[in-house]
Amino acid sequence: MLAHDSSLVNLGAPAAGQWRQAVDASADELGRAEALALASVVIHPGSHLGEGVDAGVRRIAAALDEAIARTSGCRVKIALENIAGAGHPVGGHFGAPTPSA
Repeated sequence: MLAHDSSLVNLGAPAAGQWRQAVDASADELGRAEALALASVVIHPGSHLGEGVDAGVRRIAAALDEAIARTSGCRVKIALENIAGAGHPVGGHFGAPTPSA
């Protein structure tokens, strides 16, 4: 069994406050999934909100690193879900260049 993190969580958010809230929410979800003995949590990478894919990927990686560090010892795996191409998503395109706009 698995859980699905809120689709409103944006680990790629450029604003520090929004990014922190996203990390908090994802870490909480990982902790809940562990308490329920679930196998994994599905997480959307998020959107770079126009700041560029490279910057978004760096923020998402840092967010995942922090959420994993906060839940050290948890056996829950993270399953990153690709997302539709609306807006400025990170992970919406595979095998083709990601538009920067």
